[in-house]
Amino acid sequence: MGVASSLYENKHVFQKSYPVCFGGANWKDIDEDSMYNFNSKAESFNYFKVSSMLDWGVHELRWDVFDSDWDESKWTYPPTAANGLVGPVARWAGAYSNLPSLDLTDPAVIKANTLDTPVRSLSCNGFASCNDYLYRWTGHLTNGTGA
Repeated sequence: MGVASSLYENKHVFQKSYPVCFGGANWKDIDEDSMYNFNSKAESFNYFKVSSMLDWGVHELRWDVFDSDWDESKWTYPPTAANGLVGPVARWAGAYSNLPSLDLTDPAVIKANTLDTPVRSLSCNGFASCNDYLYRWTGHLTNGTGA
């Protein structure tokens, strides 16, 4: 037996209400507060988090930063600096509780506590998996620089 249809025409990749973008100490939705300081030493330290749940497995999930004047008409794959790409995000992989005590300006700390994007070969979250994929961004790119 087979199926003759397009999954993209009939089903979204992300589960309903995902992805969710939020941040700060109060985990505010990006629609409520989209300003982040990325300063782990500040009393009001906050950074960006994305949570996703997938209905379908994906080969590649990208999180890229583009120039402020970028718009979707400039999209190409793979993204390049020529079309406004600043760089892919280095997602935080260290312990969340350690963030306030670390020097996020130290390249060695960043390298030891981040993983590059894109993320590849993600499985769907389905009925048996209720855990979402959570990605934290402390303001660094995969090349080690700050955005």
